[in-house]
Amino acid sequence: MAVPQRPFFPQPPGRSRSAGAVLAVGRRVLVSCPSGATGRATLTDAKGTTPLATLPHGAEVEILGWQPRGAGGTRYSIRSSESGVEGWVGGESLRAPAPPPAPVTAGLAEASRPPKASSPAAAPPRRSGERAPAKAPRRSR
Repeated sequence: MAVPQRPFFPQPPGRSRSAGAVLAVGRRVLVSCPSGATGRATLTDAKGTTPLATLPHGAEVEILGWQPRGAGGTRYSIRSSESGVEGWVGGESLRAPAPPPAPVTAGLAEASRPPKASSPAAAPPRRSGERAPAKAPRRSR
């Protein structure tokens, strides 16, 4: 028996579903101009026809909404953290900030501690079906 296949829809060259990052509403992101630190991103109205303001490369903004535009790319409604100006910008002009580095101090603190004496609290967890270790008898006072 033949298995039904999903229809094939060719994508334009250089364009795929995973080409751009997905940015969530409410997230804080950075403006990333194609020309780098010397450029500015233009904020427009919802239709993308009237320029409202510009933001410098690296400015922090909050995403208020998004709008798919097909081959034109996704557009995001944003608000500047510094000036509070709102407008729409193309997804290619935004990027997620780099994740903070992992804390190194936790690993160093564990390595510098002396080994603990074995105690019932430090015993490894039991597996299903294992018996608990026998308790030491109590001493009378």
